[in-house]
Amino acid sequence: RHRGRPRDTPGEVKQPMPQKKERVARLLETLERDDILIISSSKIRLTLRLAICLIFLTISTMLIASPLLSGSSPAAAPALIVGGIISVIISGTTAAATHRQLSQGIRLTLTSEEVRLENKDGDVIEKARWRDIDHFTPILSQSPLQIIKTVSYHLTDTGRERRQEFLDTAPAARKQYFLLSSSWTRSARSVIYPSGFTISNSNIFYLLERAHWRYRSKRVQSH
Repeated sequence: RHRGRPRDTPGEVKQPMPQKKERVARLLETLERDDILIISSSKIRLTLRLAICLIFLTISTMLIASPLLSGSSPAAAPALIVGGIISVIISGTTAAATHRQLSQGIRLTLTSEEVRLENKDGDVIEKARWRDIDHFTPILSQSPLQIIKTVSYHLTDTGRERRQEFLDTAPAARKQYFLLSSSWTRSARSVIYPSGFTISNSNIFYLLERAHWRYRSKRVQSH
């Protein structure tokens, strides 16, 4: 597990399985050859996630309504209602975010210069140059297996300034994708990517780490 320090070489990262390593190598070859690699959102994964959220949302709504309709003991009713409300908020928020990602065709686009989060029309939601990224960090699940749920990147001081300049342009795609925005997100040093792409989160993490190492090194040498 990463401890928040920069990564200098791919050898410092826990090595993936051989099949995963080959898949990442092929993706890097495509990026090197075409100078662009687009990783689209998976309609199957997102649709499944949306369906699960709607199921939980329905169950949570029933949980809120059941104490009121069944005449259960007054002592148990507040706990059931509060639990149901919390579950509705979590399920509803996740469902809304998943629907936006699905309907807007959110994708990751890598080039030799930068990595971007875009919608299906190519409008940019987030972007960062490789040399402005300090390191990538996997966000792990709380289960014993510690599965990679998603990936975040951490900006250098220069990268943070460039991001604020980009946000000052008030990109329309960003407004469409995010329900809410705050001053904290504008000044944040870290950016978290969504999950649910056509390749696994672990593959995305290893791909971004290796692309970062390769292209940041080239950019630094060229300057």
